[in-house]
Amino acid sequence: MSDSTPRANALPASQDLSLPATGAAAATSAPRVWVLISDKIGDDSQSLLVAETLGWPFEVHKMVFGDREWRWRARRRGPTLDNVIAEESSGLEPPWPDLVISAGRRQVPVVIWIKQQSGGRTRLVQFNRPPEIDAFDLVIAPPQLRVPPRHNVFNLRLALQRRDDPKRLEEAGARWEARLAGRPRPWIAAMVGGPAWPFSFEAPFAAEMMRQLQAYAEGQGGSLLVSTSRRTPDDAAAAMVAAARPCDFVYRWSSDPETNPYFGFLALADQFVVTGDSASMLTEIVRLGKPVAIYNMPERWSLNKRVKSVFRNMLHGSHLPEDRPMSALRRRLSDAGQHLGFGYQRDFPHFHRRLVQGGWANRFGDPITPPTAQPPDDLPLVVARIRRLMAEAGHDIGGSLPDRVA
Repeated sequence: MSDSTPRANALPASQDLSLPATGAAAATSAPRVWVLISDKIGDDSQSLLVAETLGWPFEVHKMVFGDREWRWRARRRGPTLDNVIAEESSGLEPPWPDLVISAGRRQVPVVIWIKQQSGGRTRLVQFNRPPEIDAFDLVIAPPQLRVPPRHNVFNLRLALQRRDDPKRLEEAGARWEARLAGRPRPWIAAMVGGPAWPFSFEAPFAAEMMRQLQAYAEGQGGSLLVSTSRRTPDDAAAAMVAAARPCDFVYRWSSDPETNPYFGFLALADQFVVTGDSASMLTEIVRLGKPVAIYNMPERWSLNKRVKSVFRNMLHGSHLPEDRPMSALRRRLSDAGQHLGFGYQRDFPHFHRRLVQGGWANRFGDPITPPTAQPPDDLPLVVARIRRLMAEAGHDIGGSLPDRVA
């Protein structure tokens, strides 16, 4: 598809994954909402969670993209559907929405195109770290990303996710309690992720991690329960299984949900040790209100990456206090860096520090104590920001707004 091709009917409406409007929220005065999803389960679940919590009817439009990444050189083309596989994607056609919620950089040229088709009327809410921040009405940045503070940026303190269903945890706990019966308490569950920049996860590290976990469990007089995940490399998982003692329980991830003890561990474990590579997993376990420790992972920094990291932090003001707004000059520098390919980067150590300083988690090696504070829930604040955004655009949002939205 070329940029000169008419776009309004470029994608087949027959593949639209629209959800029917239900309940009192389906009032005709409610904003028309689209949620764009792709194949990123974590990203899509956040967009859907926010849309559902808003309480307005919404349509789900699935986008299927080609192999080309939307790299910085392609950003100059602006709004486009060039990388969308039309035959496999949902329809994008009038009437255009009042609000689009999406996540991921491949969605960026699509949602900006939608706003262009609407004559600029559509409001855009985007998760993660879009390169064109000023093109969006609200950017919701996950806690592991250092997106500079701006008037249209909401930096999450913990990942947005659905609460674990108490009934599901209860049922999983009942199934697994019998399988783990007889093991001395406390039960110490180690939840293991995998490599995620800047972290590596190799077999020697996995074996050493097992030895340290075993020593900790032995010192507590308890039992070690280990769960690897989909992202755990095969050689690392094999190293953990090989290092296990007869008294240890080590689960090596498979696609069979019946053998996966994850929810059983959430329900039954007395303490948790979690690798620091996943903000979602850390958030889910912190919300249980049980003692949690973050296990530090080795970082893979070449000299080139380290220099680039320092440059990015200085360019985007990531070293500045989070409540300090950017000056006009720094905003221009930050935007220029984005166009040159120096985007915002992950900062897991910063996220870990916030968890510890907030009293929600400990570091492995320090005493693993219960949380001293209730973990925050930013979902109501995000929803309030979006409701105010739509009210200011002249929509009847149904109900009143709070006096102040963080």
